[in-house]
Amino acid sequence: MAVAELERVLAAVDAALRQTFPHDFDTRCMYAAFGVRDLLRAAGERAQIIAGDFLCFSVSRDGRSALMEGFGKMDANPPAHFWVEAAGRRLDLGPHYLPRRSRMEVAAIPPVCWSLGSPLPHYARYRERQRFDFDVELSPADPLVERLREFRSICAQQPAASPHWRWMLRSQGSVTAAARDGDTWAKNALLFLKCTTVGQLPI
Repeated sequence: MAVAELERVLAAVDAALRQTFPHDFDTRCMYAAFGVRDLLRAAGERAQIIAGDFLCFSVSRDGRSALMEGFGKMDANPPAHFWVEAAGRRLDLGPHYLPRRSRMEVAAIPPVCWSLGSPLPHYARYRERQRFDFDVELSPADPLVERLREFRSICAQQPAASPHWRWMLRSQGSVTAAARDGDTWAKNALLFLKCTTVGQLPI
């Protein structure tokens, strides 16, 4: 599946999240993962939901302050974050939502659509804790099952939506191109790679 098609799926799920959860759509990563999985499956693509921890570089809008933010827990129950792997790529709206609850005013971060064939640089860190079956569903007794069903129905009926982002984190080349275009996050993410190592990060 082409990257442009994957972006359309992410944009549709993003629109459904904003419609269903207008006040806290940025905290609904499990819903997002099921929505992305469903739309890709409807398009004939095998997609798998993954759970674990996530950490991403964030930088203030003026470029003077930076920190690592994300979703993580000391234990794995329940998982802190969910994302999807499909079409040879890791798909995740989570990074794009981090600025909404950041401890400071940070620059926009793109969603992840990164090729699984190349390592993701340490400005975005994932620690997998659980890989679910391709056809995983919530237990009928789960209190979230009805709300999730409603959300997935909205996703399935969602018309084409325009992305809320200017670019996606697809490859190191996409970061370099965005930095050349003046993107604050991209410019500082490249600087971050030069002055830090993986060993300095929590995950």
